[in-house]
Amino acid sequence: MKPRAVQLARAAVQAVGVGYTYDEMDCQAFIEHCARQAGGAMDYLGTNDMARRAAWLGTLSQAQAEGRLVPGAGLLIREETEENLPARYASDGLGDFSHAGLYVGPDALTDTDKTGRMRSCDAVHSSATRGRVAGSTLQNGWTHVLWFPEIDYGASGGTGNAAAGAGTTVTGATGAGTGGTGATGTGTTGTTGGTGTGPTTGGTPGAGATGAPGTPGATTSTPAPGTPTLTAGTVPTVYATVVSPDGGPVKLRKSASAEETLYWLVGAGARVLVERTEGAWSLITAICTDGHTRRAWMMDRYLRR
Repeated sequence: MKPRAVQLARAAVQAVGVGYTYDEMDCQAFIEHCARQAGGAMDYLGTNDMARRAAWLGTLSQAQAEGRLVPGAGLLIREETEENLPARYASDGLGDFSHAGLYVGPDALTDTDKTGRMRSCDAVHSSATRGRVAGSTLQNGWTHVLWFPEIDYGASGGTGNAAAGAGTTVTGATGAGTGGTGATGTGTTGTTGGTGTGPTTGGTPGAGATGAPGTPGATTSTPAPGTPTLTAGTVPTVYATVVSPDGGPVKLRKSASAEETLYWLVGAGARVLVERTEGAWSLITAICTDGHTRRAWMMDRYLRR
């Protein structure tokens, strides 16, 4: 069963409170992480692949007019030129999509802007400029909206936001200092944000009963610097070190096959997260030599636990 769109949005809001850095997950890896947190899975080659495999893709204004800008919808930035567009996409006329994020609903969280000023946010992305997973707004340069084929955008996706929804008790993400006030819900019980170490999120009491305290967002253990991290509660956290007979980088392949021609490189000595092992291959999350965090397959013989 596909995760509902609002579940994807909630995972995005909670990720802000965890404090993930851009080095741990870039914009694509962030969205794939949120899908896993919501109980689903995504696996893309990049933001251009994301756009071309979308169940629906349109401009921001078109999505607003058609009611498709719902919590859990993807956000994209299309460049004005195609000078950096990979050759395999050059002839389809869609353009070069360089960045992606998630729409989470109006006033779903608060976070600081580049100047340190606190603001209300309706989107979340992993920002290279900010160096972390951060709140954003629709005025951040987003040009397009997409619906992911792996997500259910049925009745679940049409209204509300990631902070509070109809008939839903929301888990508050951890916050910086004292928990702030989130958007007003319409369910029987609302929530208030907790206190923690990241930007503040959480819902206010909904119409009716008094809101109960929000549950702190998921937390992670603290591995060595430069190690990718995942939120606890999804898959067992098993760390391994990449080993190489000649000391050179090891291939991280798109699929569990030595014949797979799409691969990236992970440096010897890198610490990685092992999700599962199938035969001679392990599915891992690793920071590649190009600085991007990816989830793909590596031969298990190159991993020392």
